[in-house]
Amino acid sequence: MGLLTGKNGIIVGASQGIGLGIAKKFVQEGGNIIMTARNKEKLEAACAEVNAAEGAEGKAIAMTGDLQSAEDAAKIFKTLVDTWGKVDFLVNNAAIGEMQTLEAVDLERIDAILLTNIKGPMVYCKEALKYMIEQNSGSIVNVSSINGVRPLCGIVYSSSKGGVNTFTEALALYLTRIGANVRVNALCPGFTYSPTSLNHDAVPHTLRDGMMNAIRDQSSVRRDDVRATPEEQANAALFLVSDMSSACQGVILKTDHGSYL
Repeated sequence: MGLLTGKNGIIVGASQGIGLGIAKKFVQEGGNIIMTARNKEKLEAACAEVNAAEGAEGKAIAMTGDLQSAEDAAKIFKTLVDTWGKVDFLVNNAAIGEMQTLEAVDLERIDAILLTNIKGPMVYCKEALKYMIEQNSGSIVNVSSINGVRPLCGIVYSSSKGGVNTFTEALALYLTRIGANVRVNALCPGFTYSPTSLNHDAVPHTLRDGMMNAIRDQSSVRRDDVRATPEEQANAALFLVSDMSSACQGVILKTDHGSYL
């Protein structure tokens, strides 16, 4: 039996990179999942890839939705419950990255980053708690970033991820105080192989040139490539979601190969 056998949940931002890696791992471990993302075509292709694995057919459902819409979140959670009966976990992985100086980033981009990276997880956590507090069980993982602990990339992005970490701790404290058996933890990946990280031109930047040299210079790991793989991040997410981490509440887990010790 897998670590998630008989458990059901939602992975937000699951069409590529870390999110897709988490989806594959969770289904492999027996979980039933709804995968969400903005791009319908990419999401459906990713969902088909997950369901194509041996023994995985029908264990993943693709649903698009506005990350900031409470109505869309409610629809996705209702679909999960109607299909499999219970909400056991939520992984908030969707995010917008940037590598800009504060002078260079425009206000529209600031709004997009903050609304996606902070408001989005809040919207989905708020909906999840409607189920998890009542059933007195559940596990939430907010995928943050090492930039939320040790800023290096864009100022707005790093600030948003610091906000995710604080939100995670505040929510964990609240749930502990009310005696709810619901856990909330944050995963802070370091630089990870993904379509975005491999294509810096996909992200607005004024800091791109020399960024990898800066990462290497600040890294405590002396090697040319400090990137992790989506599978490594998925393993950490699996630990936080599963009962293996039953003692973890409000944990900010860095998964960066020790690069920023």
